[in-house]
Amino acid sequence: MSNPNESTDSNGPLDGLNRRSILQGMGTIGLGSTVSAGTVAAQAGGNGRGRGNGGGNGERNGNGRGSDRPPEKCACPDGTLLAKYDFVDGDGDGCRFELTEGEDVIDITDWDGKGGDKCEPVTLYYEADGYRINELCAFGGTDTDTDNQEPDGEGVYTFDSNLTTPGGQRAAISNVTFCVTESEEETECADLTVEYECTTYRSEESAGVIDNWRRQGTRFRVFNDSDAATDFGWAITNDVNTFGPIGSRSVDGGASRILSSDSSVPRRAIVFWEGSEACAEPLDLETWGGFKRRNGFDTLDDFYDGNKPDRAPEDLDDSLYVIEVENIPNGSKPDEDISAEQYPDMSEAAEDAGWITCDT
Repeated sequence: MSNPNESTDSNGPLDGLNRRSILQGMGTIGLGSTVSAGTVAAQAGGNGRGRGNGGGNGERNGNGRGSDRPPEKCACPDGTLLAKYDFVDGDGDGCRFELTEGEDVIDITDWDGKGGDKCEPVTLYYEADGYRINELCAFGGTDTDTDNQEPDGEGVYTFDSNLTTPGGQRAAISNVTFCVTESEEETECADLTVEYECTTYRSEESAGVIDNWRRQGTRFRVFNDSDAATDFGWAITNDVNTFGPIGSRSVDGGASRILSSDSSVPRRAIVFWEGSEACAEPLDLETWGGFKRRNGFDTLDDFYDGNKPDRAPEDLDDSLYVIEVENIPNGSKPDEDISAEQYPDMSEAAEDAGWITCDT
C-alpha cells in the first residue's frame, strides 16, 4: 500500500447629514434601573479628547440651560468605570464635549447636530479602544436616554439619542455618561494533532537501473484544528532518535504541515508547542508535565529511554502543550528493503500492520 499524496506545507468620514440619514429609523432601547439619575463619586481628570467642529453662544443648545452646567447626571453600576462628558458651548472656544468626571477613556470623534447645527448634538460617533461599553446614559432637555451599546465595527460606536424637551421637541445632548469595563483580550489557542502518514524510501541503482528501495525515514502530518498559528517542536524515538525545538516548524490555523523525520521505525512521537494556561480546559489540552506524570517519566531522557539526541535538552518546560502520535503501527517494522518490482507495495505483513510507503 502506498500514499501518493505529495502534500506540501499549508501553511474619509461622511458629513453629519449623510450619517444621520443612514441612522433614520434606528430607535434606542430603554433599559432598566442600572443606569439612573443621581450623583456618583468619580475620579476627576482627563485630557478632554472629545472634539467639536463648531461654535456658538450658550443660548443655542436647546435644553433650557444656556451655558450653565448640566442639571442632571447619571450613575454607573458598581464594577464599572465612569466617563462623563459635558457639552460645552459659549466660552469662546467653540462647542465641544469635555470630560468633567471619571476616566477619559472615550474618544468622541464626531457628532450630528439637530437640523445640521453642530452645537445641537443628537447623534454621537465615538471610540473606546481597550474598553467595552456596558451602558450609556445621555441627558438633554429634562430627559434621560439610556442604551446598551454594540460597536459598528472594531471599537467604533454610534449613539442616536431619543431625548425630548418638555414641549415634546427633540432635545440636544447636554451630557453623556459612559459606563465601561476593560476589554478582555481574547486568548489565541492552538490545538494540534499529529498522525503517522507514511514511510519514506530512497532508490538504489545498479548500472543506472533501480533494483532496490531502502527505508529512509517517516513522514508525519501535523494538523492545527484552531484559528491560531503556532510554532512547534517534536521528539521521536526509534532506531534513530530525533528532536526539533519549538520554532523548527510552524503551522497556520486551520492548516496542516508535513513533519519529516530520519526515524524510519518510530515507536513513540510527540509534538509540543507553547500556549496560554487558559487554553488547557476549553480545548482539553495536556501539558508536558501532565504527560510525564501519566507515563511515569521524570525527564525527556525517560521518553528517549535514556538515549536522547545530543541536541535535545534534558527536559522540556512542564507548561508546554504536547500531543502524541497514536496511529503508529505497533509490534512490527516497515520493510527495510523493497524490490523494484514490488515497490511501492510493502510486504503483506507490513501492510497488514498498517505501514504505508510514501511513494514519492
